[in-house]
Order: sequence, then structure tokens, then C-alpha cells
Amino acid sequence: MAKTPRITADNLGGWVLRCNPDVYDLPGEVKNGATKVWSWLVAKSYRTELIDTGQRVVLWVGGPAGAAWTSGAWGVGYVTGRADVRVAGFDELSEYWVDEERPTRLEWTVPLNVDILPTPVPVQEIRAIPELACMELFRAQQMSNPIYVSPEEMAALETRLGP
Repeated sequence: MAKTPRITADNLGGWVLRCNPDVYDLPGEVKNGATKVWSWLVAKSYRTELIDTGQRVVLWVGGPAGAAWTSGAWGVGYVTGRADVRVAGFDELSEYWVDEERPTRLEWTVPLNVDILPTPVPVQEIRAIPELACMELFRAQQMSNPIYVSPEEMAALETRLGP
């Protein structure tokens, strides 16, 4: 099984940012008309320091088989700035927070410009692409955001999801 290398700017193709609908109801927000995502939460780590303007991002919604939503790729776009500690009260009034304590915690956020896909691309379809079968996303399912994507994996994702 492939192992994730120590990530550097030279071996980075982009990031996957995962959504847990038990924490934030992105599927509900999209159902109600959202077409863009402007920021997302990330865990503070050496990876957070590597996030920079212009890097590619895939927004991923997880979930169990049989969930009411499609687990898979929901959006594609770019990072628009460096990750930083979010402002207190950031998005705390959003009706889409399922975990009501989460929006009041001190956490890191990354600014984005992500377009929601017209139709989510199911996890099974992404996993079936040979270049993506061993992505960190699939190997380290408890990994916090951001999740590493190699240049080769990002090229394969862009072929399916668009630039």
C-alpha cells in the first residue's frame, strides 16, 4: 500500500477537504441552493502551514453506505489565502451546523473559492479510477483536514471533475 510522503510544495498536487454531515449539513445547504463554498475548517499541523493561494481543492462529503446523501466529491476549486485562526463566532449562526458547539470553538479555517458540482461524483466512481485507488483519503479515513493529494492524483481527479 502506498505511503504518504512528507508533504512539500514540490510534491503537492492539492488538497481534499472532507465534510462530515453529522457536524455540518453541507448536503442540506446545497439542496437549498448553495453553489459556492468560501471557507472550510482544517486541523493545525505542518500541513496547514503548506496551504497557500492557488492550490487546488476537492470538497468531499463522507458518510456510510445507504446515507441520504451521495458520499464523494461535491466541489472543486482553489485556496484563496493562508489558513488562519478563525474569528470568534465565525459562521455560528448558520442553520447547517449539526454539532451546535463546533462553530464556537477556536479552530483554523482556510479561505476558498469552491464551486459545488452540478451532481456529486460518488466515492465508488472515484475509487474505480486506477490512479486514485490508493489516495490518502481512502487509506487514512480518520485523517483530519487537509488531506494530501499528489500531482498525479489531482490530474486524475481533474480529468473526472473538471479543472
